[in-house]
Amino acid sequence: MKHGFIPISIKKYVNLHLKHNKDQDRKELTEALDDALSANKHDVKCACGNPIWVIGSALSGYACFTCITGEADPEDDYEIDEACGSDPYQEGDIDRFRFEQASEIIRKHPDNYVEKLEEIGFQWFDDDAWEEEEEEERAAVPQTENQKALVAFFEEGGLLTQALLDAFQAEKYADEPNYPLFRRYFKQINSNLKKLILWGLDKYPTDSGLLDDLSFFQEFDNVLSELINRYKTACLQEENLDRFDILVQDFYMSTIESGFDAYYELEEMFEKNTEKKHIIDRQIAELQESEDELPCNIPL
Repeated sequence: MKHGFIPISIKKYVNLHLKHNKDQDRKELTEALDDALSANKHDVKCACGNPIWVIGSALSGYACFTCITGEADPEDDYEIDEACGSDPYQEGDIDRFRFEQASEIIRKHPDNYVEKLEEIGFQWFDDDAWEEEEEEERAAVPQTENQKALVAFFEEGGLLTQALLDAFQAEKYADEPNYPLFRRYFKQINSNLKKLILWGLDKYPTDSGLLDDLSFFQEFDNVLSELINRYKTACLQEENLDRFDILVQDFYMSTIESGFDAYYELEEMFEKNTEKKHIIDRQIAELQESEDELPCNIPL
C-alpha cells in the first residue's frame, strides 16, 4: 500500500534533518524551506505543471515530488504541514491505529521491540548512505591534535578521561568540524565512541549535546532503551525550566520515529510537578493542535 506525505512543521523537520546531516547549516536550511513554502503558497508550479514539493524544492530547486525523486507517489516521505492542505496522497485512520499500536509495544517491550513489531507485520529497512557522503567518510583523516587523540581512542581504546571528553566536545562545536571523520565512527557503531558518550552522560546527565549524540547513535544501532532512560534521567535532574522545555521536545523528537511516545511517559513521571507538567501539557496541546488542523500527521 502506498503511503502519503507525512506532514511535519518546519522546525521539527529541521531538527530531524540535522540529526542525519550534522554538517547542514540550520539557518540556511530553515530559510530555504521558508522560501520554498512561500513559493508553494504563491502557486509556483513544477516545470511539469504539478505543485512543488516544499522539502525537496528547498534542497534541489523548485519541482514536484515525481520530478525530484522519479517516483510516482510519496511513500512515507515528509512534507511541510502548511503545504499539505491539498495533498492528494493523505492517509486515513489506519496509519493512526498502526502508530498507536507501535507506541504501545515500545512502551511495554523496550528491550525487544524490534521482534514484537515484526510479529505484527512491521519490516525494517536500512537507508542507503549517499555515495558522496561515503566517499567523504572514506577520505576523512584527523586534522587536529584533538582529532588524532579521538581517532586513536576510537580505534585502540584506552582510559576515559575528562581531557578526551573535552576534546570530543571541542571538535563537535568547532567552527569547521570534521563531520565526515566522526560520522564514519557513528556509522561503524564504534563501541569506544559509544562508551565516551555514555561516560559523558554519567558525568553530565542533562547535556543536550551528548543526548543528541546518543540519539544519532540510535540511527545505526539499537540503543533505544538506553536513550529513553538517559532522557528520563535528564528530565528528572534538569532544574532550569527553559532547558527542560528543550529537553522534552528533543526527547519526543529523538524517539517518536521508533514509535515511543515520550509525552505519554513524561506525563506520568511529572504528574505531581506542576511547573514541569505545565510545560509537557503545553507541548502536547501544541502537537494536538497541529494534528487537528491536518487530515494526518503520523511521524513513522
